[in-house]
Amino acid sequence: MNSTTVTGTSPTFSMSNEQKELLSGLHSTLGAVFFGFAAGAILYGITVRQAYQYFTEYTKDTIYRKSIIGLVCSLDSMHLAFAMSVVYNLMLQLLGFSHSGPAVLLSVKVHFRLAQFMHSI
Repeated sequence: MNSTTVTGTSPTFSMSNEQKELLSGLHSTLGAVFFGFAAGAILYGITVRQAYQYFTEYTKDTIYRKSIIGLVCSLDSMHLAFAMSVVYNLMLQLLGFSHSGPAVLLSVKVHFRLAQFMHSI
């Protein structure tokens, strides 16, 4: 049986202290953004489950109540979609892909307007 051994060193990069601090700040920022998005996605799943349970168990409720619950679920879906867009574009921007800049601004504007509307209900 032949065995081949590959020896070598991985490339090393020299970083200044300023660059190390910047990367540690970036790591904590992306971690917080991702944790917030993941928690929001879990809560969205709970909302969808509750809406499904409502629509299957309370079939004799008024159309007004059903439409309000449908509207809230639709707004929550749009909120998650815009949050996903913001997180995706923010990560691209922070990792150095600056061509995603204008999309972030539009997503952020629509996301916050949608959040304001949802909180006013």
